[in-house]
Amino acid sequence: MNRLEQRDFLKEIDFTPEDLTYLLNLAAELKAAKKARREPKFMRDKNIVILFEKDSTRTRCSFEVAAHDQGAHVTYLGPSGSQMGKKESLADTARVLSRFFDGIEYRGFDQKIVEELAAYAGVPVWNGLTNQFHPTQILADLLTIQEKFGRLEGIRFTYMGDARNNMGNSLMIGCAKMGLHFTACAPSSLFPAPELVEKAKEFAAASGGSVTLQKSSILNADYGLAAQITDKTNQLGLCGTLLLTSADDYTVADLEKAKTTLTGVGTLGFLGGKLVNDAGKAETLVVDASTSGGVITSGTNITSGTDVVGKADGN
Repeated sequence: MNRLEQRDFLKEIDFTPEDLTYLLNLAAELKAAKKARREPKFMRDKNIVILFEKDSTRTRCSFEVAAHDQGAHVTYLGPSGSQMGKKESLADTARVLSRFFDGIEYRGFDQKIVEELAAYAGVPVWNGLTNQFHPTQILADLLTIQEKFGRLEGIRFTYMGDARNNMGNSLMIGCAKMGLHFTACAPSSLFPAPELVEKAKEFAAASGGSVTLQKSSILNADYGLAAQITDKTNQLGLCGTLLLTSADDYTVADLEKAKTTLTGVGTLGFLGGKLVNDAGKAETLVVDASTSGGVITSGTNITSGTDVVGKADGN
């Protein structure tokens, strides 16, 4: 249990693939032990505080339940529950909380806040979400992929949506570190910061993975889509999704060129533009997945900004 003892967990960049593998293996062991009702209490009689500047159902519940399962006591401080950044500086808050607690979890806004907390705290600080990174969520995602596929290396992972946000950033770094082939499918205006992309590509080169930013109109079937995630609140689905990402308009001919991509697709969606006919007027389509490659016909109306625009064979 002491490999990462007293370490902060602020972003994936700070950890080696071996560190992340250790955390994933430990998580898998504790998950199995909990199911068997034999989970060891490594944090018995410890006290942790979860400091939330931004509310969340799942983050709060997961941290509290995990802490209780490990034998720790939890104090929750919500958006109005502390003087941090108001009557007390971040440095003062970090020092005071360190005197009461054995660990601090922070969920909030700018990454600089959690970094400053960690700089002044005398106990480990864990990032439950900032605007830039969401490392604990990515550990959960990687564990899920490992459980479903039996491995991480070589998996083709596609993220569709705002690739510059915390999930896009953390997934890109996490996948690159662990040898996955990561594709961000988004308009170029929503790509991650160039310096972060370069860092991710360095990690991928070392791990045998890859990082691709996909901005063409149609997501090519070559990416495989073994695993897929979207940042949309109304989820497009974890599998069988084809997403059109250009802000340009599309013609039926454009989609016909990608018919093979439509095989087995469960949902068709797009992030910008609209389907038009040769005269530039709004067009309609239906994806028929009953034949190899998919057949595009008229039927379902598409309007600009719609997330789900057609149904195929419902994966």
